Amino acid sequence: MPKSRRLDIDLEDIICPYCGKVAVMMSGRELYGDSSSYTTKNYWVCRDCDAHVGCHLRNDEYGLEGNEPLGKMANRRLRMARIKVHIMFDPLWKVAGWNRTDSYMWLAKRLGIPGDECHIGNFNLKTCAKAIKALDGLRKLLNLKGDDLREWDGYKTP
Repeated sequence: MPKSRRLDIDLEDIICPYCGKVAVMMSGRELYGDSSSYTTKNYWVCRDCDAHVGCHLRNDEYGLEGNEPLGKMANRRLRMARIKVHIMFDPLWKVAGWNRTDSYMWLAKRLGIPGDECHIGNFNLKTCAKAIKALDGLRKLLNLKGDDLREWDGYKTP
């Protein structure tokens, strides 16, 4: 029996927060070109602002259609900040051996937000800056070198 995890798309999630226009659905191939590793994903894109957000991959088992946003739309500056947070955060549970859920709970506590609201795809610039500061302190505490934080399985900067 398939698990029911269907995510409802909130219109707020596909309206550009920068210009107020409704985003359009584009494939990764349209957005990044044929050579990108992101060709299988869909994106909600504001053509005027270049703000966009990736979508969950289609997954019938979980009731995902492939058009559900992974977070909030972001312009290039915010996307780069979120990528930096992921570069610093993901090794906690991919390289350093922390449990993924516990890693998010640790970060939520440092950011002063509820654990169920701690999703990097929803962070704004201020939250990204706070996360980077907290993660940099932890990196130093764990004695992780820069390369440990840049290299993890499957990650490529768009």
